[in-house]
Amino acid sequence: MDIGKRLKAYRNINQMTQDELGHRTNLSKSYISQLENNKVQATVECFLHILSVLDVSPTEFFNSENDEQIIHKHNDQTIVNEDGITMRWPIKQSNAMEMEPIIITLEPGASMKKFKPSKAETFIYIQQGHCTLKIGEHQYVANQHDAMYFKSNASHQIINTSDDITTFTMVMTHSYI
Repeated sequence: MDIGKRLKAYRNINQMTQDELGHRTNLSKSYISQLENNKVQATVECFLHILSVLDVSPTEFFNSENDEQIIHKHNDQTIVNEDGITMRWPIKQSNAMEMEPIIITLEPGASMKKFKPSKAETFIYIQQGHCTLKIGEHQYVANQHDAMYFKSNASHQIINTSDDITTFTMVMTHSYI
């Protein structure tokens, strides 16, 4: 593993210059450059401090990018059917990730439970049919190919008020399903 290259990649992800990273870690720009070019090795304490400033855990840093699963096969997906609702998690353990995608099918008249307010932001794209989103006292109707985006800071519920099946993809930034 090229530690210097990974440090530089995370610095760039955070849109920091070597000078900015040096300032935030009390290290010189020259030292940051030497680290990124594998000319010097940081102490464990210094390295952990740099990772903290870059907002990356040691586990994440040392996990090889080749270990990241890119394709999630159909056979590995989790599917739950209950009370006229089919929920498909196309990515196993996505509730532990920053975004949680779920493909949901609601039978006519079916409704999801009422969700409590949370820190999540939610995106919904309607593939088939239409549904009603209740947020607090407000109601919003979305049709096929419409998208909804909202902060989940109020109680909310999704209902299929039509006589047809509704299918949508929902992506949340914090799992609350």
